[in-house]
Amino acid sequence: MKWLIISLFVFMGAFVAADKSNKRPIQFPKESLDNVLKVVDECTKDTGATTQAWEFVKESKYEDNKSFKDFLYCILVKTQYFATNGYPITDKLFELYKDEDGRDVIRQCVKSTTAEKPEDVTFLLYKCYLENAPVKLIF
Repeated sequence: MKWLIISLFVFMGAFVAADKSNKRPIQFPKESLDNVLKVVDECTKDTGATTQAWEFVKESKYEDNKSFKDFLYCILVKTQYFATNGYPITDKLFELYKDEDGRDVIRQCVKSTTAEKPEDVTFLLYKCYLENAPVKLIF
């Protein structure tokens, strides 16, 4: 767990500096970070994902495979940002995204996303958000 926290802070600065997409950074609330890191650890074990899955999330990237989808679904549901049906709990999610343009992208992605499996819904929403949002969440 210590290595995860240390690497998080080291990489955080590198990701902000290396982000060439010109998206506005939104800092994930520090008071919630410990809980997220605990959930990341649990979901890595529960889903059999590698630590690379979390690196992809921190880099605002994704892998289109079952392991990544299961990992993403696990962390978003366990942190209660998403419901078990794969869709966001917007009231909680909008606590992170206070700017209306970021919220609009989330709303648009929700309207345009359908899939049978909740893990696929979550993945498609995440992918839509990454491709369209004017902001980037920084951990």
